[in-house]
Amino acid sequence: ADSAVRLQDDFYQAVNTPVLSAHPLGENQSQWSGFYELQTNIVKDLNSLIDDLVAEKDKYAQGTKEQKIIDFYLMARDMDTRDKAGVEPLRPYLEKIDQAQTVAEYVDVLAQLQRYGFGSIFRFTVSQDMLDSNKYVLTDSGPMYVMQKDYYAPGEANEAVQQALLNLIRQMFLLAGESEEEAAKTAQQVYDLQKEFAMNSPGLEDQLNVDLVYNPHTKAELQSLYSNCDIEGMLKTIGITNFDKCIVQVVENAKKVNSYLTQENLDLLKKYTKYCLYLSCSGYLTSAHYKALNDFNIALLGAVEDKSMDTVAKELTQSLFVWEFGKLYTDKYFSEESKKEVEDMTKQLIQTFRNRLQNITWLSDATKQKAATKLDTMKVKIGYPDTWPAYLDEIPIDPSKSIIENVTHIEEALNADVQKRLDSGVDKTRWVASPQTVNAFYNPQANDITFPAAILQAPFYDKDADYAQNLGGIGTVIGHEITHAFDTNGAGYDENGNYNNWWTQEDLAQFTARAQKVKDYYSSIEVTNGVFQNGDMTVTENIADMGAMACVLDIVGDDKEAQRKVFESNANIWASNQTDQYRDYLLMADMHSQNKVRVNAVLPLFEQFYDIFEVTKTDAMYVAPEDRVKIW
Repeated sequence: ADSAVRLQDDFYQAVNTPVLSAHPLGENQSQWSGFYELQTNIVKDLNSLIDDLVAEKDKYAQGTKEQKIIDFYLMARDMDTRDKAGVEPLRPYLEKIDQAQTVAEYVDVLAQLQRYGFGSIFRFTVSQDMLDSNKYVLTDSGPMYVMQKDYYAPGEANEAVQQALLNLIRQMFLLAGESEEEAAKTAQQVYDLQKEFAMNSPGLEDQLNVDLVYNPHTKAELQSLYSNCDIEGMLKTIGITNFDKCIVQVVENAKKVNSYLTQENLDLLKKYTKYCLYLSCSGYLTSAHYKALNDFNIALLGAVEDKSMDTVAKELTQSLFVWEFGKLYTDKYFSEESKKEVEDMTKQLIQTFRNRLQNITWLSDATKQKAATKLDTMKVKIGYPDTWPAYLDEIPIDPSKSIIENVTHIEEALNADVQKRLDSGVDKTRWVASPQTVNAFYNPQANDITFPAAILQAPFYDKDADYAQNLGGIGTVIGHEITHAFDTNGAGYDENGNYNNWWTQEDLAQFTARAQKVKDYYSSIEVTNGVFQNGDMTVTENIADMGAMACVLDIVGDDKEAQRKVFESNANIWASNQTDQYRDYLLMADMHSQNKVRVNAVLPLFEQFYDIFEVTKTDAMYVAPEDRVKIW
């Protein structure tokens, strides 16, 4: 602990000063954290596996996953060929856009582009039905845009990011061969339209609000919404020939898109679609495209790691062959012993949450029983899937073609059975994250929690550490995901993963009032001079943090030394350094509170913290008993 900072005044800083001092940010670094370091090391390990594969490339037969990985990586690495080709690999699609002379022809082109995985003013997808999680439903995700509406609010920092976006758009058209004057004019038009779409969309705090984003439309209603085009004909071209309803996520944007589907706006719409195409493919185009994206990210995040093009090529390969690398990763690095220990800890935490439920005085027995049923049916996924996804098994990689041609062929193959997917039942055993992902998840539509292999290691979990230390680390992560089933979003879904109110009216009113207190508590926390945490935006994650700590402290009981280890271990997993821009980015774009807040706002809600560290009214960490918010 740092002697200059008292634990009682800033627990996070006092505990983490040694590790934070040991990890100063480099010139091209926007952040460092335990999460970040672990994920970076895993990516490097997988990069070295690519080198191993390439060194023995002649031993892998055509059609094997190893051959596909090798061939794709060698294409991605060949920047000379990619730079010489420029945007030519996109020429077939650009010509289609140019040849559209009417709105009807333009919409038909959009449908063809979507078959190759490209969205623009339309993005129709097949997703799980929120009201019936066993079924898929057609979903209108709305137009593509880069930045959410908060970035368009006045302010010096936002203006810098706005300028960076405008410059990114301009660069996309310059790199496609437009003159400076032409590119600047086009960029402004595209930027303005993108801003309109962003301003119509819900902010981050509303994106999980089912009542806001679940807007079912019949076929006739959808056609009426998009009265300026043949939407049914477009969907048929995409491959969707039969559907009962479509969920329109942002109705105002659908109306906005329809209002632009006129002959006088055709030129602007074509430019917008080209921009979306350039941006979607920028990772597969030239080194100049990569630099343009990097410049934008520097403005957004404060810094971007300076990577060699070989590293970029390897990471691009990993992003395409996600599950193939997941298998390679778990085969080489994962411990089955760790999986068993974490499974046991998870069972203990679920049981602990169940016990806590029974002791809550403000919940009726009827709601308690429903909540207990939800816990009893919660499924747990740890390490890696029992059955590995095989999306790319039947799809070849052809080194004689461009990288764009290969990627679009993959997308076309994956989208070919879109109708079949819409008609089929949902497979809830499917994983939402790959094993090499350093994170954890609760999926309300499956009522399951997932802990990928990658997070089951230090600083979160150490098989040689004692139990209390692991409880403060991976234990609080597990408890966090369990509590998500009962946050302001998860609480709306039943044990089968359907959005369905299972609460009594009185209990829901009590829960909502308590959640509001959590919002208010976090909104009062000043992150930096005059900038406060957004309690509305972060409420689901904050409730999960609070519930996790409550469960873990129940498990260690009255053991003071174990309590100390839990608090310190929990502070350790959130240690992070970041640039001011990265902090500002997270405050606007992340549903989690700042890492420091995740420690210093949660710990003083618990009486044990005051006892162990002798925190009194005069200390900065002190929270008055009446202000110590609690839900679970």
